[in-house]
Amino acid sequence: MKCTNCGNTIPDNARFCSHCGAAVAAEPQAPGSANPEQSSSGETREQPAHPGRRRTALIAVAVVALIAALGCGAWFLLPRVLGPKVVLNLQDVPDEAFRTYLAQKVDTDGNSGIDQEEADAVTAIGDTSADAVAGNGLAGLGITNLEGISTFSNLTQLVCADNQLTELDLSGLANLTDLNCSSNQLGSLDVSDQADLTDLDCSNNQLTDLDLTSNDALASVSCDDNKDLSSLTLPKGDALSSVHATGCALESIDLAGLSGLADIQLDDAVQISGDAATVDDQARDNLELLATLYTYCVEPEPWQQTISTVRAQAGDADVDAQLVWISLTLSDAFVLTHGETNQNASGDPLGVATSHELGMSYTLTDDGVRTILATYYGSAPDDLSYLHNASNALMYDASTGTWTAAVGTAPVGETVWTGNFTSYGTYLAYDLAMLILPGTDAPRLCYYHVVAQQSEASALGYRMVSLSAADDLSASFPDAAAAYDELMSTPVSLSGEWDMQGTTRNVLFHTDGTCWVNMQKGSWTSPDSRTVIVLEPERITFTYDPITTDMVDQDGNVWSYYSYKG
Repeated sequence: MKCTNCGNTIPDNARFCSHCGAAVAAEPQAPGSANPEQSSSGETREQPAHPGRRRTALIAVAVVALIAALGCGAWFLLPRVLGPKVVLNLQDVPDEAFRTYLAQKVDTDGNSGIDQEEADAVTAIGDTSADAVAGNGLAGLGITNLEGISTFSNLTQLVCADNQLTELDLSGLANLTDLNCSSNQLGSLDVSDQADLTDLDCSNNQLTDLDLTSNDALASVSCDDNKDLSSLTLPKGDALSSVHATGCALESIDLAGLSGLADIQLDDAVQISGDAATVDDQARDNLELLATLYTYCVEPEPWQQTISTVRAQAGDADVDAQLVWISLTLSDAFVLTHGETNQNASGDPLGVATSHELGMSYTLTDDGVRTILATYYGSAPDDLSYLHNASNALMYDASTGTWTAAVGTAPVGETVWTGNFTSYGTYLAYDLAMLILPGTDAPRLCYYHVVAQQSEASALGYRMVSLSAADDLSASFPDAAAAYDELMSTPVSLSGEWDMQGTTRNVLFHTDGTCWVNMQKGSWTSPDSRTVIVLEPERITFTYDPITTDMVDQDGNVWSYYSYKG
């Protein structure tokens, strides 16, 4: 190669001329040509245009491949090396019985820990609709501590009854709807975070107060046998239907605003506050009839206020036979007057008799008996055989399948008043004043507190729940008190018929002048078809003193308690 400046020969790759020092311009190459390289053998070969760039590209590809390989390996290997995230280590559960339960029932992969997937899968520990016995959730396992239960945030049902729990932390269990923690040693219970709770059984614990005002969805609560429970506060609304709180220290309870209540069990002494209620005349008459007839069947001493509290329950043969009998003899031997309307109740008010022989008997079928029992109890047994020989006043004829109720001969006049109506759900509480004129005995004024419940099975629209003797309610029933005072202050003149031959007993006199006689042999019925007389009657006029209960005839003879005193 020659220098373009001085023309001397210089090396092919020289950048400067060694002769004149001029810079040597590189010769342009044709497109697509490459720099030749001569080998030691004299052969020439072409070199890559940019060898550095190719190396860089290869390195980049290798790095990407390595990263991809590491990622796939991590995705495949890390879960197997490290395992799923554990949210509860079983070794951290302090109670051995609870820990064993979780290991057997929840730790499905057996790694001694509860991961999130396992925890989320638990929606129920036990079945609150079944008996809380061993094998149902955590019941009866001897658990003293439930620390760790909050891990299961999807839990809706929890049965932890019959253990030794002294506290129960339900924080984190916002989805809980059903809880049975009965038969433990809980001194307090906070369910304010369980807004969806519908069913709670915390009976047989050591609770002193229970506030459920945050549980608007609550349908049923049972807190029986918390002997120190003195305060129970319930949520308002129509969701709550069942409240059981017997065996507690409650003195009062507010049931106002609980329109859905249909099942209430409280101790007799608990004072109930409800919503003031009114009833129409028909409902009032029905309620008065229901309570009055029931009173005659459960009072141990007729016409006396001696009972404390009686809860209506079918199955007592003596009471049930009496109920059937008294419900059928209203027109023949029992005059019931409604004090507010001054109307008399008619015979067979439930309309169950198939036939009636005036002054003698009523006939009815099994269905009629069940109608009467259902009126008082809300239901009636299918098997009525327990009543077949229960009373001489109610006889069963197996050949015809019919019943005969003998009409009583002792007239009783009674006027009743009702008031102070209070409702809570399907229940209606009210007070009853009864002014009783039991034949030759002195008038009685008795007061009762009655609880009835709406019932479609009852012919009167209500069934009996309970009947309790009440203290003096004259301030609530001034008309009843005035009527009683008038009777006690004025001797009553009675006229009656008497068999002078002494062949009759149990002669009773009513204020309307009617004499009633228990027949022994032969009989005579007066034109009014109400007075039954034995043999040849003689008319006698008596003066009745309600204080001494004596009757003095026009000849000065004294009669008392159905017997001639001479």
